[in-house]
Amino acid sequence: MKPTGQRWRLKDEHQLNALNEWVRAQWENRVYPTLQMMKQDRTHAQNTMIFALYGDIARQSEDRSVLDVRRECKLHYGVPILRASDPVFCEWYDKSIKGLNYEDKLLLMTYMDITSLFTVEQGTEYINTILSEYGKKGFSLVDPRA
Repeated sequence: MKPTGQRWRLKDEHQLNALNEWVRAQWENRVYPTLQMMKQDRTHAQNTMIFALYGDIARQSEDRSVLDVRRECKLHYGVPILRASDPVFCEWYDKSIKGLNYEDKLLLMTYMDITSLFTVEQGTEYINTILSEYGKKGFSLVDPRA
């Protein structure tokens, strides 16, 4: 059974105080909350950077669209990042997807959540991998963080 409850994203002292009041009210009703710290999802800036890289690579390619580049990057770089960090995803991928032919895997990348599941750290790893791998292939990609 999936856990249910209240999810809080604390960004300031006001939100922290609201959480404290909520916990106190739960406690008084003999409901004992469990706190789970969540990893931060990838950032908007990372999302923007990822899509800029897809576009730059597609513009420098003779025969690939942005969608083609996106699919390739998700399959070649995104899937390994998720497989390494998420045993459940790894097991599912190996059982359901790994045995498919390459063209079918690429097509599936159109519909599969890969990069949207990344944490900030995974997003950074993905961007750095794309910069490194396509740089080795002679693509001119500029990392605006540099």
